[in-house]
Amino acid sequence: MPGLHLGLMSVVGGEHMEQRYVIYKGSTGEWRWHLVAANNRVIAVSAESYNSKADCLAAVLLAKRTSSMWSSITESHAAQGSLNDVAEASKALSVFLCHASGDKPRVKSLYDRLLLSLVEPWLDEENLLPGQDWNQEIRRAVRESDVVIVCVSQAAINKAGYLQKEIRYALDAAEEQPEGTIFLIPLRLEECDMPERLSRWHWVDLFEDNGYEKLIESLRIRSKQLSRKLPYST
Repeated sequence: MPGLHLGLMSVVGGEHMEQRYVIYKGSTGEWRWHLVAANNRVIAVSAESYNSKADCLAAVLLAKRTSSMWSSITESHAAQGSLNDVAEASKALSVFLCHASGDKPRVKSLYDRLLLSLVEPWLDEENLLPGQDWNQEIRRAVRESDVVIVCVSQAAINKAGYLQKEIRYALDAAEEQPEGTIFLIPLRLEECDMPERLSRWHWVDLFEDNGYEKLIESLRIRSKQLSRKLPYST
């Protein structure tokens, strides 16, 4: 089936069954999605069509969140019967995206991909509301995030600006984390030097073939540390 394939792994009766969402543009120019089982049988279809690819992706994201919310809850939480534990385990990992303004297009693509991986990314142009004190909101978002990803490029490290402030906020928050916690992840968008103050952390190269998968694996470890639902690669 032609179209964009977005994977989803579920567990039924102890066996892994790979399912995937397929979004495609119909003959009328509108976008739709199908949910396809491992045997290539269509097991669900969108109830409506969408005017844009972005709207269709948003609908797929909502469907994924709904279907996977309870599957990530551990047996211990369920056995305890604690509503607070259940609610906490169903939360997605919150990730702050620290970046330079010139890297916005590439970081926005990363934001969209993280959404589809069932991560809750924070990006200024998506999360800041009109009238908010942007400096205060960014500081709060950094401190309240489960992970901070610092996106680095050649232009970013050579440019003075608000990125340097965001990095300071992230470094301050990182110092408060327990030893062994994955909190600050430097991420290179391209071949470039890593700023010395970030070099103590092992970084990931998003431009490498398996770069995104490595990033998701770190986010999965952090999710387990917090007993949260696990993200998956897309």
